[in-house]
Amino acid sequence: MMVMHRPQQPATTRRKRRLVGAATTAACLALTLWIVRLAVALPSCQAVTQWRSVWVGFDVLELAAVIATGWAVARERHWAPLAAVVTGTLLLSDAWFDVALSWGTPGETTSLGLALSLELPLTLALWALVPRLVPSSPDPKGASCRSLAQGSVAAARSLASKSTSTARSVRALELAGWEDPE
Repeated sequence: MMVMHRPQQPATTRRKRRLVGAATTAACLALTLWIVRLAVALPSCQAVTQWRSVWVGFDVLELAAVIATGWAVARERHWAPLAAVVTGTLLLSDAWFDVALSWGTPGETTSLGLALSLELPLTLALWALVPRLVPSSPDPKGASCRSLAQGSVAAARSLASKSTSTARSVRALELAGWEDPE
């Protein structure tokens, strides 16, 4: 069996990587403790005075992200893939909170309908768009950036075969001239 060794890195690079690893581990521990504290301490029901401000503010943030993504894609900006990932993540978060907070209420059907017909398909379409926006120039380690992202296209196509609204979103991208990066 042949064992491959990575080339020796400078001491400063190794120190930075260890520092990032330690900081990430500490953040995971702190977040785990915080989650446990919230699970024990938070009430199951809470009256909120700024409910409207929170939701309107979040939706304005989503609108800004959609505008920025559309502009970045249209102008072929280098940050378009990042904008698409952020916008998709905001939409997924919105779907999660809408459904979770409306569960068992009269708004449950509306929240589920919007999540399944709009927010989740748009999220998948945006994430499927990312590999098409990544330049095909190789990274310093030799692997094509685009080849690393192609897995998300296959995943979106697989999901599109199970959801007509996702299939429509992917098809709309294809009609707009986006092709598989393969």
